[in-house]
Amino acid sequence: MLPTDSYFISNFVKVMEFLSGEVKKQGHADFYINNPPPNIYGLAQCHEDLSSTDCELCFAAARTKVPRCLPSESARIFLDGCFLRYDDYDFFKETIDPVYDTVNCSSPTGLLADDSLHKQFEAKLGELITNVTRQAKSNGGFAVAEGKGGVVSVYALAQCWATVSDEGCGQCLDKAGQELRNCSPGSDGRAMYTGCYMSVYSFICSSFTEEYSKMTIAITIGAISFAILSCFGCFMGYKRLSRKREGKNF
Repeated sequence: MLPTDSYFISNFVKVMEFLSGEVKKQGHADFYINNPPPNIYGLAQCHEDLSSTDCELCFAAARTKVPRCLPSESARIFLDGCFLRYDDYDFFKETIDPVYDTVNCSSPTGLLADDSLHKQFEAKLGELITNVTRQAKSNGGFAVAEGKGGVVSVYALAQCWATVSDEGCGQCLDKAGQELRNCSPGSDGRAMYTGCYMSVYSFICSSFTEEYSKMTIAITIGAISFAILSCFGCFMGYKRLSRKREGKNF
């Protein structure tokens, strides 16, 4: 039966409406319809650090996007704050999918491209991912962590979907964290996995940035001053040489 069949659309709408109502109540929901066919399974969940209002807004945004995936029989929507998926089979216990799991990393920019700073950031990132993974495993599948001190501050969030077992959650987070470590020296990364989500982001401390800017400006001014003085010296030397030649001509 084709996804554009009227039963498919009807079941799709019913699943989305049920998810919407439950997400408003508790921040997550799963639901399915298999009679009449075709089967539609749906899962929606907000990150636990979102307020109820922000959760509702995030799900509304995801629900607005997901119809664009039709007539596909499956879709996954990852937003910064929530997740929405539908499929034609029971996927609720799935944790890792080598085909669809993905990691997005930002490109290294600015000071993080520096070798010494890169090594500091890489060490802090690895430690932070270990911490947020451990905390999430012992906290029902959710945790946030931060790594402050030094030049770079790093933050991380880990979230497993409510339908995943504790063991599956741990496996998913371990795999996601392993892949996110490879994002360094990129300052941001997102692991969008079948059973979990993990993100890291960082920024350079403002005091260091200001000092770096001042140092850069000072070096630039010094270089310009040196260039100006050099040109002035060349000009004066040329004038003196011209005078000497003029003297000789006389």
